[in-house]
Amino acid sequence: MALRWFLLLGFGYKGYPAYDFRWSCPQTVFSPLYLALQALGVKIHFFHEVTELQVEGSTDATRALTGVRMRQQARVKDGSCRYRPLLPPGQRKDPPSLAPWPREPLYDQLHDDDAAQLRERGIDLENAWSGWEGTGEVTLQQGVDFDLCVLGIPLGALREVARPLHDPKYATASPAWTTMVNEIAVTPTASFQLWFDRPWESLYSGAHRALATGFTQPWPSVGDFSHVIEWEGWPSGNTPRHLAYHTGAMLPGHPLDEYPVDERDYPQMAQEETASKMKQWLRDNYAAMYDKVGSWDEFLSVLNAPEGVEGVARLDAQYFHAAVQPSDLYILSQAGTIKHRLGQGESGFQHLFLCGDWTRTSLNSGCVEAAIQSGMLVSKVISRRPSFVWSPGF
Repeated sequence: MALRWFLLLGFGYKGYPAYDFRWSCPQTVFSPLYLALQALGVKIHFFHEVTELQVEGSTDATRALTGVRMRQQARVKDGSCRYRPLLPPGQRKDPPSLAPWPREPLYDQLHDDDAAQLRERGIDLENAWSGWEGTGEVTLQQGVDFDLCVLGIPLGALREVARPLHDPKYATASPAWTTMVNEIAVTPTASFQLWFDRPWESLYSGAHRALATGFTQPWPSVGDFSHVIEWEGWPSGNTPRHLAYHTGAMLPGHPLDEYPVDERDYPQMAQEETASKMKQWLRDNYAAMYDKVGSWDEFLSVLNAPEGVEGVARLDAQYFHAAVQPSDLYILSQAGTIKHRLGQGESGFQHLFLCGDWTRTSLNSGCVEAAIQSGMLVSKVISRRPSFVWSPGF
């Protein structure tokens, strides 16, 4: 994998080896996909969490998907397929035709009782440790509610809902699924963003770091995301001049192995512990990364923060995040594991197809390009369309 990526980045690219997201990740990637599906008439039912894939059969010839069980997380006043997820225009500066996604549900579109409970209990519907019971269950049956199912749930979140497919305790388990789930590792990642009141030329020497890696672990990679500052809605008179995005991986492993879902405090604990480690990492490494800053006190002073905030408190005005939710875990491409990935038409269960960056593609790595290619491949498996499937280096 490393050699392939080296060759692609060194010799196989067309135009540029890498491209910046012009806007935020949701607006650059997900808004266009959502709007395209909407234009095609696809009905998207929001607030439904898959809890179990129901299957039958115990041999390659008889295994089949029979149903999909889901927890309804909240009820939408006008019906789940009529939820409008994008923020209304006019409240901020947005790119043309690409409204942003909110950080939490648009409560005014939910049933009043559901919205009140979610707010009162501080429930994050993306938090696997929230303890939220939902508002009911829905089971879709193959042959009645659907003909074919495309499974795009990330591998980190898949192992719990797909136990009948991979857990040897189930007679329906497939050896190929068991091997894939056991051999392909996932890992939490962590990142932080620093907003500076100085341009990059006043922070470090040498060439501009549009995208760079090889710094001290565990946050060796950094990118210049200053181009998104104009879309972030900063107040006049306190607009940052440089935005640095630092990222890296934590130790491989699944958080649920150590912290079951009844460990309600785990996500908050993980965020606090990771933020503390990141701040210490900055204290230890700022001078090497930002060599034009003379001291730690000066480094803190050039971070953007609200008026009156001084010293280490200015770090609290930055953004620190640990991606520990099962659906956020990063898929690894460790040596000897690629052969265990399943192709889009190789689920081994009738009526079930696969997509995601954890499936076998020409990239076989965790990235949006692999996910998009996988989606194109599964479409081709089912419908023979599209005739051309994007691949890097070709």
